[in-house]
Amino acid sequence: MCGTCGGRVGIRYSRADRKVTYKCVEPTARCRTITADTIDDAVASLLLKTMTPQQIQVALAAAGEVTDRQVRANRAAELAVERARYEAERAERAFMQVESENRLVARTLETRWETKLAAMAESEAALATARAVKAPVPDHDALRALATDLPRLWDAPTTSPRDRQTPAAHAHRRRDPAPRTGF
Repeated sequence: MCGTCGGRVGIRYSRADRKVTYKCVEPTARCRTITADTIDDAVASLLLKTMTPQQIQVALAAAGEVTDRQVRANRAAELAVERARYEAERAERAFMQVESENRLVARTLETRWETKLAAMAESEAALATARAVKAPVPDHDALRALATDLPRLWDAPTTSPRDRQTPAAHAHRRRDPAPRTGF
């Protein structure tokens, strides 16, 4: 957000001198244009200091917890399916053993069996959903390597200002059309 008018700030790329600036989208006479180097160097320095091997270990531990939680959820869904199958088979056996003359009892047992079959189908669908949903967990070795390679990649002459800005620009566009940071 613009520190003067409170409006949205956009990123401008100049092809002629390869300069990147932050400029108010709807500038007033008092709004300022600031070169990105001024802000980006401070933000990059802070980012690179923050991305330490210890921080990567914290991220890996969190990823491990997500994976463990996913395994437990899948196991719970598997147990629910086993229980539903058992109950459906039990209801089927009871229905099959009833005397044909006992129509009222047979209808009651048949209804109970159908209810158990429906519950079994629901638990199987829940298991399929639980198995299909997988949290994206980064490769541990790749994440560790990133912590050591990030400063080199960030400072590489082949990394353009647009490359450095792109992930953040896309992330804020997905969440909110108006960025909430100011300068």
